[in-house]
Amino acid sequence: MKTSRRDFIKQMGCVSIGFSLLGPQALMGRAPETGCEMNPFLENDVNAWLQVLDDGRVRILTGKMELGQGIRIAVAQVAAEELNMHPHLVEVNLAETGVTANEGYTAGSRSIETSAMSIRKAAATAREILLEMAAKRLHADTSTLKLENGLISSENRSLNFYELLEGQQLKETVREPKEFYGKTRRRFVGKPIARKDIEAMVRGELDYVQDLKFPNMVHARIIRPPSYTSTLTSLDEAGLNEMPGFLKLIIIGSFVGVIARGEYEALQISRKANIS
Repeated sequence: MKTSRRDFIKQMGCVSIGFSLLGPQALMGRAPETGCEMNPFLENDVNAWLQVLDDGRVRILTGKMELGQGIRIAVAQVAAEELNMHPHLVEVNLAETGVTANEGYTAGSRSIETSAMSIRKAAATAREILLEMAAKRLHADTSTLKLENGLISSENRSLNFYELLEGQQLKETVREPKEFYGKTRRRFVGKPIARKDIEAMVRGELDYVQDLKFPNMVHARIIRPPSYTSTLTSLDEAGLNEMPGFLKLIIIGSFVGVIARGEYEALQISRKANIS
């Protein structure tokens, strides 16, 4: 790849920081996936979980999805704690193919145990590296520097994270941080922080999966068997293709599904089908 990391970051308008704490097999029993172009900065380089934006704020990348459990504000608090910045200065980019790490399913209350702990270690590692860089730039000892809300300050000068990095990528490999602020200071973790998305939820302003509409979009329904261990032996297709909206019947082994023009039509057709 001829494009340098610096050029790539300049094009993106941010600097990526992070690392893979649990590796690609974070979820036990999950097979590796192929054919998906993921964030190019992965594994043990300092990348993939945290981005420093050009205004000095921070963007967190998590492979987990917000399902109402509050993962967005939770991981923001975890990162903010380690970087000693207010959570409202931290934005969170939820699961997005090609952008965030592949963390498998969002289920079983594991978002904090896995993703948030990866983010904690990434943020703590980034904090220590940034302080070391600032100490050299400001000709000061790290112990004399003040880090707060994206600024690192000495007695005479302050730099935000983006200014300090000058658009370059941190290439150091991740290390075990000397200190986790989430264990020793506790300014934000475990504290009630107002969620910005609650008002939009109450007003019905957010878009959910069921709100999405695309040109030529069709709908599907699985035709369920009578029991979990059932094997398809017969399917009465009579009249299905004559029902409103019918497009196609899908049969793959014992899997049966129907595709229709509309959601309600797909539901009605799936109820009509008689399988055994």
